[in-house]
Amino acid sequence: MDHQDAFTTETAGLPEASSPSLVRFYDGDSFDIRIHPVRKRIEDAVVRMLGYNGSIPGPTLYVDQGSEVTVRVTNDGDVDATVHWHGLRLENRYDGVPEETQALIPHGGTFTYKLRFPDPGLYWYHPHVREDVAQEMGLYAPIVVEPSDPSYWPAADRQLTITLDDVLIEDGKMAPFRHSGPTFTAMGRFGNVMLVNGESRFSDEAAAGEVVRLYLVNTANTRIFNFALPGARMKLVGGRFRPLRARDLRRGGVAFAI
Repeated sequence: MDHQDAFTTETAGLPEASSPSLVRFYDGDSFDIRIHPVRKRIEDAVVRMLGYNGSIPGPTLYVDQGSEVTVRVTNDGDVDATVHWHGLRLENRYDGVPEETQALIPHGGTFTYKLRFPDPGLYWYHPHVREDVAQEMGLYAPIVVEPSDPSYWPAADRQLTITLDDVLIEDGKMAPFRHSGPTFTAMGRFGNVMLVNGESRFSDEAAAGEVVRLYLVNTANTRIFNFALPGARMKLVGGRFRPLRARDLRRGGVAFAI
């Protein structure tokens, strides 16, 4: 690869990636998101990645159905940016599609999104500019819209959001990306390290008899995952942002109870 055509993989002087936070929104709230490079250890490698507010995944957003919030996004990342609010029904001008619904957010620029959450369920946010670079480098995070109807989901003792991803690491660095365009496929590439909530090793504990609702998001650009918890009894309770119906069994789901 022509090194002049490659994005930098330099990590010197970058802040360490932080653990993702959980942000609880209420109607009328405002929130700031900053896109910027971070250094992150993945197994034996220390690599340059991009984070929302310094974490990979970015902050998990919890909000009540029917709320409206304002999100100000500042781009200090390696590429121009937008934020696409995947699956949300909202005004077209805030959908994050570059040159169609909004102008690109250049380095140092800011864009303000007005978000509505009319429907309960699981959603996520990510770029719609050079997803092969920006999303692959860590710009993704879940959104959980709490239903106004308490019977929308089966009862659970607690809930946990999980992001699934893969990254391609070669010789201790993130495999290079080209300024001129994607290296392998239009939207991304297969990785050689699997990530759960941004980590190559992830664990959580549940008490005997406890019911845990898992919200799963596949953030990988190319890979489809087979997800299982050995020894645990699991039940698919929802898919494609809604409770399970018969036809969803053919489509896969995003909400489980164990």
